[in-house]
Amino acid sequence: MRETYRVLKPSGTFLFNVWDAIEHNDLPNLAHTIITKFFADNPPDFYQIPFSFHDQETIRSLLSTVGFREIQMSLVPLPSMSPSADEVTIGLVHGNPVINAIRERSESSLPEIEAAIAAAVATQFGTAPVRAKMQALICRAVR
Repeated sequence: MRETYRVLKPSGTFLFNVWDAIEHNDLPNLAHTIITKFFADNPPDFYQIPFSFHDQETIRSLLSTVGFREIQMSLVPLPSMSPSADEVTIGLVHGNPVINAIRERSESSLPEIEAAIAAAVATQFGTAPVRAKMQALICRAVR
């Protein structure tokens, strides 16, 4: 925040977004829950990272502490859509660094993890197309 404030021209706008809490993002939450069950002693924490910076008061405090003003925040719920449960499973497992953590812990578990996620997605959100909830926080502040 400090560096953004420093390089932004006076009266410039800082606009950014972050994911809301994982509980408000159905598919990543589902994937994280299932993957964690496979590694009870050492669960991959990837899904906690992109959904960890969502507290509006914390963000507001960080922005105002460095001098930003006219701080506005809006929660934006949107549908998360995929052609099928199988395709969304590929994205949830292979489309981010969680795949590396799974491979490090037990690559042989990969087919079972994928099957469990695909089955849970199909049960909760349908097989094709898949439509679930996701939510982000849009933040705006003026220097």
